[in-house]
Amino acid sequence: MKLNNQKRWGKVWSAAAGLIIYNAFTAVSYSADNWSFPSGAVFRESGKRVWAGEAITKEERPYYEGGAESVIHGTVVSTVSRSDWGVVDGHHGVVLEPGIVLTFSGMSYTASSRYNVRVDYQYNAEPKASSIQNQNTVNVFKNSGIYKYEAGLKSTGIPIRITGNNLYQARNLQVALYISDSVKPGTYSYSGDVNLEVGDMRVHLSNRIEFTYAPPIQCTINTPPKIDFGKVNIWDWKGNTSGTPGGNRKDVLGVVDGNFTINCTGDNGAHAPAKLTLNGTHQGYTNDLKMTMDTTGEVAPATIRASIKSLYPPCDNNGVNFTLTNGKPLSHIVDLGELTVGPHQVPYRFSLCALGEGFKSGAASATATVTLDWE
Repeated sequence: MKLNNQKRWGKVWSAAAGLIIYNAFTAVSYSADNWSFPSGAVFRESGKRVWAGEAITKEERPYYEGGAESVIHGTVVSTVSRSDWGVVDGHHGVVLEPGIVLTFSGMSYTASSRYNVRVDYQYNAEPKASSIQNQNTVNVFKNSGIYKYEAGLKSTGIPIRITGNNLYQARNLQVALYISDSVKPGTYSYSGDVNLEVGDMRVHLSNRIEFTYAPPIQCTINTPPKIDFGKVNIWDWKGNTSGTPGGNRKDVLGVVDGNFTINCTGDNGAHAPAKLTLNGTHQGYTNDLKMTMDTTGEVAPATIRASIKSLYPPCDNNGVNFTLTNGKPLSHIVDLGELTVGPHQVPYRFSLCALGEGFKSGAASATATVTLDWE
């Protein structure tokens, strides 16, 4: 289950574990003729645009004589090392590194007396490049050296020369910084220029981008590499209520008790309501985790049941289901209350239960996912 505005961190084991972080921050913006990234910025949110520069509108009408292809265009230039035009969570723009992107909105327009190119930048889609004369006169290139995005006149093979006053117009051009949920806390620094070129006119972002991503609460979870029931005699054991090989359904074959350990750090007083979600392939009933024989892939003669936080007797009908259940939508979710800064112990009990459908010998296994979410 994924709540709104969350970050997920996880690892997989015999019953895998995950972790989700939510962070609070108010986006900021600054007024300028060019964009200026805020010095000492600290962002506490992810999965959204955490900063946006002032929307810029300006116009120049310079005299120009030369090749039309050189100025009748709209481009995004970045000299930031290893940056490229790409997409992060649907946000298009200059990707500074995985999960971090400068994304743009607004319109640029360049025109001579005969030619023009318009680019409409949009955060959540590719820019739209067009020409009043003919859509087919516009070419778009990406990631050609420092030119990360370029919309210009389509080459005819013959240089196009123009003479006279050109129009370079920016209307509500804006840059924003988007941080994905996948980004880890830390300080991020990038040197280089990021410009939107509108003909010979530049809309410039300060040449050093540095910020700290520091969610108010950060947590890690320690889990066992696997839940190991060891060797089990499914022919003759004390809990066999049928007296026959394989026993009856829910006869207890084994139990493993333990704790998930969660450690949280962050601001003093930081806290977040948390929930744990259990998911896996069920066998017959949604509170039974399906096991398969390692050598053949056949259904094993046993299933696994779980109880977390509130522990029930082994193989009890109560506990936590392994998947979403019709009529019981929250039966695979455990409410853990508030997570605070410091260590937390969440007890668990996994029970190995007879399936009650006969006898097989050999090793068997199963995989489930435990996901910890907090707002």
